[in-house]
Amino acid sequence: MESATAVLLRGLADDAGLLPPAQLTMPAALDRHRSDQARGHPMLTNRLLCPLSRWRELQSCLLEIDRIDVGVILDTDDGRAGMVDIADARVRLTHYEARASAVDAGQAVRFLRKTRGQPHSAQSALPVYLELDHTGDWPATVAQLSGASPLGVTLRCDGPPTASESPLPSDRDVADFVAACVAHSVPFRAVAASRCAARYTDPATREVWHGYLNLLLATAVAVAGGDTAEVAHALAIDDAAQLALRLRKLDKSVAVRVRQLFAGYGACDTHQPVYEAQRLGMAETIT
Repeated sequence: MESATAVLLRGLADDAGLLPPAQLTMPAALDRHRSDQARGHPMLTNRLLCPLSRWRELQSCLLEIDRIDVGVILDTDDGRAGMVDIADARVRLTHYEARASAVDAGQAVRFLRKTRGQPHSAQSALPVYLELDHTGDWPATVAQLSGASPLGVTLRCDGPPTASESPLPSDRDVADFVAACVAHSVPFRAVAASRCAARYTDPATREVWHGYLNLLLATAVAVAGGDTAEVAHALAIDDAAQLALRLRKLDKSVAVRVRQLFAGYGACDTHQPVYEAQRLGMAETIT
């Protein structure tokens, strides 16, 4: 019988090598991606995250024999306006991601509900994950998306911001976000998440990075009925062994619900998450 750990870790990490902080060249990113495909570790989705602004570059570097899954980051004006023409026989699109305000999210929900039942409606479209501004009212905005499949949300939980970005969310911000997603059954993804299993603080920059086990446990705590303070406590644990032990003890039904809501995260380094899981004795449970 499949373990809760296997449910939690399978297909958890996307390939975010093209995004900060890695920002690999396209040839380097594709070389690594092909290697990961050949390796076939079940913890990896083998899904490449690619900004729309680099789409032509991606196409020019693909080989005729390549077949890859790609999640598209809508980082251009045309992309955000829905004018996307990126068909390519070598690529299977899996989802879109785009930044959005609370107003944008509300408009998207209203459009989705209006077009339901119509031929070729947004109901049958690929998932779209909206990256919300955490300086607003996250819980209220997430609540708008309840039942609005295929819309979900993206959590930019850590990593160095650019000058154009708002300050990084606090532990309480992240806990509020996770709790709201669980309460309203809104699927979410994480970006700029740690390549490591557990939370750590960069000694040079003092930036705090949440580990992927922290995010899994925080979601599990919320699924099990924990309050926001308990969710925040799960995010603050910096002992990977403790996190692994608590996750191993989860009921499988809780683990299934966690992954229905926490769709995964973008890993700038696709080797490190697997190594960390192996070091903790968790990776061998995945088949």
